[in-house]
Amino acid sequence: MKKVLMVLAMVLSLLFPYESTFAKTVDLTKDSNYQVIYKALQSQKSKVKVKYNSRVFAVLHKVTEDHPEIFYIDYSKITLWTNGLLELGYTGSSKTINTQIKQLNKKVNAILKGAKSKKKKVDQIKYFHDYIVNHTKYDYVHYIKGKVPANRYNAYGVLIKGTGVCQGYADAMKLLLNKAKIPNYLVVGKAKSGHSWESHAWNLVKIGKSYYHVDTTWDDPITSNHKQVKRYNYFLLSDKEMSRDHKWDKTEYPKATSKAYSSYRKSLK
Repeated sequence: MKKVLMVLAMVLSLLFPYESTFAKTVDLTKDSNYQVIYKALQSQKSKVKVKYNSRVFAVLHKVTEDHPEIFYIDYSKITLWTNGLLELGYTGSSKTINTQIKQLNKKVNAILKGAKSKKKKVDQIKYFHDYIVNHTKYDYVHYIKGKVPANRYNAYGVLIKGTGVCQGYADAMKLLLNKAKIPNYLVVGKAKSGHSWESHAWNLVKIGKSYYHVDTTWDDPITSNHKQVKRYNYFLLSDKEMSRDHKWDKTEYPKATSKAYSSYRKSLK
C-alpha cells in the first residue's frame, strides 16, 4: 500500500481557482466518490474509504466548490492511500468548526430574510451583491505580501470576518445563491491586472432562461482613501461584455449571451 502525497502544486490548485482537467469529459458530480466525500466532509470525518482513481482530488475540489458551506477543510492535511483510504484534515477542532458553522448559518439566514422582501429574482441577486460589497474589504495587505490567511478564501471569511479575496467573495455569493435556490456556477478563470492575467473567480447566475456574470470582487474596488465603494460594472454581464477583461474556458459553463439587464445595470447607483 502506498501513500499519494498532495504536493505543493496540488495544494495550490485546491486553494486557488483552477480549471479541472476532467471537466470537459466527465461530470464529476456523478462520480461514485462525490457523495461519499461530500457526506464525509459534512460530518467532519477524519477518514473515508473511496474508490481509488486519478479523479479523487478533482472530485474533492468539486465538492467544496459546489458546497461553500464546507469552508473548514485543510487541504495541506489531506492524504490519499492506494487502497482508497482518504484521510481528511480540518482547520480546527470540531467544537471550533461547529461554532463557526452556527455563526455562518445565522448570518446567511439573516441575509436571506432580507432578500425575501424582494419579489423579483434579479433584485434578490442584487441584494446579495450589495451585501457582500458593502460588508467586505478586499484583503490587499496580505495579498501583496503573499500571506493571505486561509479564511480569506472562503465564505466564512467574507460573511463573518468581513474580509477576503476573490475566491472568498465568489464562495460567499455562491452560498447565498444556493440557499436562495437560484441556479448558479462558480466560474474559475483569469482577470486582467495591468499587463498580466491573474487567477480569478466570480459567479454565473441564471435569471429566466439566461445566464449572466456577476463579479462582486471587481465591484468592490480598492480606493486610495480606503473608503468603501459599491459599483455595478460587473453585475449581470454577458460573455461578450465579461470577456473584455476576464477569460475562462467557455466550454465548461453555460453560455451567457443575453444583454437584457444592460439598461437596468446602468440605472443602478
